[in-house]
Amino acid sequence: MTHAWACLQLSETGRPVARTRRARTLWHRFRGLMLAPPLVPGEALWLPACHAVHTALLRGAIDLLFLRGQRIIRVASEVAPWRVVICPGADSVVELAAGEVARLGLTPGQSLEVRPEAAGAERVA
Repeated sequence: MTHAWACLQLSETGRPVARTRRARTLWHRFRGLMLAPPLVPGEALWLPACHAVHTALLRGAIDLLFLRGQRIIRVASEVAPWRVVICPGADSVVELAAGEVARLGLTPGQSLEVRPEAAGAERVA
């Protein structure tokens, strides 16, 4: 996928959460992370207009943030390959490397915002 990167950060503090790319097309949303290298800490895939995720053909577990607007309404940690996770009411999902939710202390109720990334910006650590 060739996408522009953006910075995902906590609205309340401005603390960076991850460098994210948006799955813009139906194909990119369907493909997601299938057969792709695993996400690394500090990187994410944002799936707009989405309330369910499958982990078919993934090489490892992932963490999921289900959003309604900018607010996290559900967190799913360490979701193993070949699973389906559904969150009615969500309007987008952020896929993160396994363990990122715990490392960053992300919980339902927090708000996130996506900001365009400046050219040449580094990954969030």
